Amino acid sequence: MTSINILDLYERFGNFFEIDYQGGSIYLLGDDVEKTVDQDAVVRFMGKFYSYKPYKNSSKTQPNLGILQRFIGKQFEKKLAAKGYKLRKWGYCAYRTEDEVNQPHQDIFSLFKGFVYRILTLEEKLSLCIDPHLILQANCSIYDLMQKGIPAHELNDFPVRYATPENIGIDGYLIDTFKGSQEEFVCKVKKYRKVENESQEEIISADRVYPESRPELLQKFIAGLGSSYSIIDLQRRLSFLDSATASRDRFLATLDMIARLSKEVFPLKFGDFVVNVKAQPIIIKL
Repeated sequence: MTSINILDLYERFGNFFEIDYQGGSIYLLGDDVEKTVDQDAVVRFMGKFYSYKPYKNSSKTQPNLGILQRFIGKQFEKKLAAKGYKLRKWGYCAYRTEDEVNQPHQDIFSLFKGFVYRILTLEEKLSLCIDPHLILQANCSIYDLMQKGIPAHELNDFPVRYATPENIGIDGYLIDTFKGSQEEFVCKVKKYRKVENESQEEIISADRVYPESRPELLQKFIAGLGSSYSIIDLQRRLSFLDSATASRDRFLATLDMIARLSKEVFPLKFGDFVVNVKAQPIIIKL
């Protein structure tokens, strides 16, 4: 791996911490993985299925770093969830509800101190790449915003998700908000997830539709309610961007995260494997 690639990874994922693993056996499964197989014990790599548990017609094999990376990544996320962390796998983000930032508009949004992570191979070793990250979540449905005083005609032309604040991802684009046939407010949404032979537009109750968790959009709603509170300023402060020692502050926060994960999540134990993470970061040499 070249120095440029290493620097790219550092910019994207923060500091690297070496992963140490001991013991363990890996088994190559047949092409047809039965439904009775424990899916938590199985990963797919290069088109083949592997398990840390032996099954009928499986064969013991020598694992490479790519296979181990898949196993450790899967078990890391499983352990995070078991310890109360919420995961957003599309962005490799993790956070805890108790790490919510106190601020005056929690009815509009929540902000959590979390981290982004990846299990990567770095110079023939497995590493946990981790960096502090803020997770923003919109808490107000379209109906809630109207109840607070935002006119229905201003609630259109932005991405939305459906059902609950915890839903991950974006489901569609809000075209219009208006009163339906039952005199309740509804939203006309253009669906992003296309299904053959189904209409691309959907009418959904306004209390089930939530705006995209984007700071500029939520800031617009807060301003519309007469508040000068700045989400952007809050994010900058908590991301160390306004600090004269930003790099040092972020590094110390990362060490705190590793210390917490070492206590709460590691070691990972699955099959005969025992996996730990080293507390000191890897020094990148150019």
